[in-house]
Amino acid sequence: MFKIQKLDFLIAFYITCVMISELMGAKTFPIATLGSFPLHATVVIFILPFIYAANDIIVEVFGKERAQSVVRSSLVMIFFLLLFSLLATALPPSARFAQTNTAYNTMTLAFYALDQSIGSNLSFIAGLAIPYWLLRCCMSIIETPLVYLGVKWLKKEK
Repeated sequence: MFKIQKLDFLIAFYITCVMISELMGAKTFPIATLGSFPLHATVVIFILPFIYAANDIIVEVFGKERAQSVVRSSLVMIFFLLLFSLLATALPPSARFAQTNTAYNTMTLAFYALDQSIGSNLSFIAGLAIPYWLLRCCMSIIETPLVYLGVKWLKKEK
């Protein structure tokens, strides 16, 4: 068959999760309302724990510098994705695709567009940040034993 080195798999998994976050992040849903302040989350809230865990495993086994390199690599990939998205949405559609082109362009660039008022955008972003912070706090408790299992798994190959 074929062999995949564990670190290669973990880095690929990490960057895939980041790309999923970028591509699917525009979809938001309401979580709760605190008084008159609505809290929202993107569907990415379900994949963030995997991103955090993969990063933590890399830090534990290979150190902070290696993990920072992986994070920087993923940021370059996000930039590449944004550039390609701009190219893809700028090109004229074929006749077969013309009817769905507007939906495609909207979906592709939805999260990058903050087309509401500044106050509305800031309120929306704050409404997203609070659930993420709460998730990170809760996941730190749950994630720690899983990270150590991942560290043990990755160290076997190292």
